[in-house]
Amino acid sequence: MGQDKAHLKLDGRPLISIVIERLRQVCSDAVIVTSDAEQFHQMTLTPIIRDIFPNVGVLGGLHAGLTAASCELALVVACDMPYLMPDLLTAFADWASGFDVVVLRQGEYVEPLHAAYRKTCLPAIEHAIRTGKRRVISFFPEDPFQLDELAQENNVTAIVDCGVAPGMSNIILGYHNSQMNVNKFECYVGGLPEKREWPWE
Repeated sequence: MGQDKAHLKLDGRPLISIVIERLRQVCSDAVIVTSDAEQFHQMTLTPIIRDIFPNVGVLGGLHAGLTAASCELALVVACDMPYLMPDLLTAFADWASGFDVVVLRQGEYVEPLHAAYRKTCLPAIEHAIRTGKRRVISFFPEDPFQLDELAQENNVTAIVDCGVAPGMSNIILGYHNSQMNVNKFECYVGGLPEKREWPWE
């Protein structure tokens, strides 16, 4: 867009002022997280939080905001969302019961900056930052076994990061061996050989 979205105006008011106003309808307090505190000097009634990990993008802002949050659960929104619905924000807080993260999703698109996060996310977020990951969703749980029950309920088989060989080949062999008695199994992995024989002829 070429300019700071927080200070764009809607009906003569900066977007950030409208966002803060809407958040305060459902939150006990609100903070602004930024890498450049000077641009928000006029927001005298709103605490300004600086990134603890600078230059790592939105993930660094999420980390700083959660660290500074006075509550266990925090609603996180972008500065350019002037049409936030207080009822929906309240619903997010309710949906977060028993969960670390609740995000807005439409189809395959996930909006991590219209979401609720618990402080329990902080270790995973910090780990993601320290290992060079920058996308907000990069800290979401990576344990595939957490999805096992959901996959079974929907008759889905999830094969996560098993590798081609021996990972995938062993899975295929194990499945077919459970259906029939496999006496011999050969697995061909890699590129074409210099001397092309069966089955590459």
